Amino acid sequence: MTFSKDSRLGFIGAGVVGGTIAVALSNAGYTVASVASRTFSSARLFASRLPECEALMGLQDVVDGSDFVFITTSDDAIRSVCESLTWRRGQGVAHCSGAASVDLLQHASEQGAAAGAFHPLQAFNSVENGVAAVPGTTFGIEGGEQTRAYLSELATAIGGRPIFLRQEDK
Repeated sequence: MTFSKDSRLGFIGAGVVGGTIAVALSNAGYTVASVASRTFSSARLFASRLPECEALMGLQDVVDGSDFVFITTSDDAIRSVCESLTWRRGQGVAHCSGAASVDLLQHASEQGAAAGAFHPLQAFNSVENGVAAVPGTTFGIEGGEQTRAYLSELATAIGGRPIFLRQEDK
């Protein structure tokens, strides 16, 4: 599992947190390739902010076309979304919940994906305000060594400060 600036990123969940992270990553030169959400109109709006992003109807389509997937749904949907999908060895997945540990992604881990958490310790009220607030934001990062390294790289690339958490820290 090697993730890099060339990795294709996908997002499941098209809310403010996901949109903020996606736009910040795109602005830093990362490829946000696709998004799917509960409603296709939300996915289309999300994708319209990003030059290479495609709004997709199916969550599995995002997983199939991405090297690393961010699940940016509500906290109570993360586990069920993860468990509804088929993951592949060598793929990465992270959720952005501040309250939940990486355990919510156990299904993906059991299928060979590298799981992590990437939580901005900052509230965002809109994507535009969120992108402006990202520089200097601390990101709580959880996961295995490679996942932590990649998520730390992402946080740094968008002007954030990574800190590493253990499951019991959440």
